Amino acid sequence: MPKSIHHAVLLSVPIFWGTFAPVMKLLLDHHRPPPILLLNLVSHVVGLMALCLLWTMEAVWRRRCFPAHDTLKDEAAYRYTALASFELGVYLFLGQLAQLAGLRGTSATTNAILVQSSVVVIPIIDEYRSRLPSRGRTHRLMPSLMALAGVVILSGAPPFMNVKPQEMHDPAVIVESREASHDYTMGVFFSLVSASCYAAHTLRISDYDDMDVTVQ
Repeated sequence: MPKSIHHAVLLSVPIFWGTFAPVMKLLLDHHRPPPILLLNLVSHVVGLMALCLLWTMEAVWRRRCFPAHDTLKDEAAYRYTALASFELGVYLFLGQLAQLAGLRGTSATTNAILVQSSVVVIPIIDEYRSRLPSRGRTHRLMPSLMALAGVVILSGAPPFMNVKPQEMHDPAVIVESREASHDYTMGVFFSLVSASCYAAHTLRISDYDDMDVTVQ
């Protein structure tokens, strides 16, 4: 298949991914929003259809369903690929589900900032699973922890911070502010859970890439 098609597919990823949070936020803000689990399943079905379409285009181009590599004919390689696909898919599914849960209490911008903090979470997880001596671990983690704390602080203020002073004694406003504050806190929490899932997905991709699939 021409490289131009591959480049077009790669360039489409940030375009479609960049519209994910705003579109889902509009759906969740509807007076009768669909369940987040259903939204997550539908989005993955759409992604599966796009993947099948791309696979079909490549199969037509090379006139075979699978690339002509000896490793793909090995049963062990098939098991390896299936295991990797399942594990990585679980991380993505849980990460997107947590992101949708986070969108319930935060804005699309705040959610996007928190989810993209996965680039800061990656070195934290990698540090704890590394075989490096624990001595000095705090110093190695400090930059990432400070960056993560900064992301959380700068991601936005809770809704109750916008209440006017003269409205602070209104019982209805107090109840609404508490509910909004709770929703915001849970939104931040689930957004960070989503970032952790995406970080784990990235790290496991690296682990699988370092394995030798040709070994029986």
